[in-house]
Amino acid sequence: MTAPFPARLPIFPLPELVFFPRTVLPLHIFEPRYRQMIAEALPAERMLGIVLLKPGWREDYFGSPDTYTVGCAGTMEDVVRLPDGRYTLRLAGCQKIEIGRYVRTEPYRIAEVRPLDEREPDEADQEVQTEKVRLLAAYTSLLTAEAGRAATPFTLDTALAFPLLVNLACMHLGIEIDEKQRLLELHDVAERGRRIIARLEDALERRLRRQWMRGGGRDEPVN
Repeated sequence: MTAPFPARLPIFPLPELVFFPRTVLPLHIFEPRYRQMIAEALPAERMLGIVLLKPGWREDYFGSPDTYTVGCAGTMEDVVRLPDGRYTLRLAGCQKIEIGRYVRTEPYRIAEVRPLDEREPDEADQEVQTEKVRLLAAYTSLLTAEAGRAATPFTLDTALAFPLLVNLACMHLGIEIDEKQRLLELHDVAERGRRIIARLEDALERRLRRQWMRGGGRDEPVN
């Protein structure tokens, strides 16, 4: 029997990072309050909730700045406690969550949380396979255009499950952080995929247009 999802979780709020289900986040824990958080979470569920800090967080970073209410929980893996008390670990995204009431704020936050289900498309659907190829092609072409040479996004592969492929692209694409948060808040993975593919293709088109303009706006002759 599967254990029920925890009703409360320690929360690790981060600036400029949106964590998605199925992805893996490497963490280096050095602040004393978060070292304590890891030490106390390890004997329990070994889970943390990652949530994005709202704009203005710098004014109260060492207090309790505002956060968004939708984040992602992850399970701690490969935890190493360093001699000076710092930790390194990997957080495996396992469940999108909604943050409710913070029941504790010092020395770190603990919140009531609710799991949020996502609608995932049928992996065997031909349309899903087509979208996977389209996503990978757009991402590869964009990286190549930016690098000026052939480039391969090693994190993306059509053998990966569609939700993972989409979420990896959302995490690693250089887009505005509030846009990443909106993508996380979508409950339909297929819609998230459509939006990130459109964003990739738009970015590629703008990149190629700029390159064309810098080249004088003339097509190369065909031999």
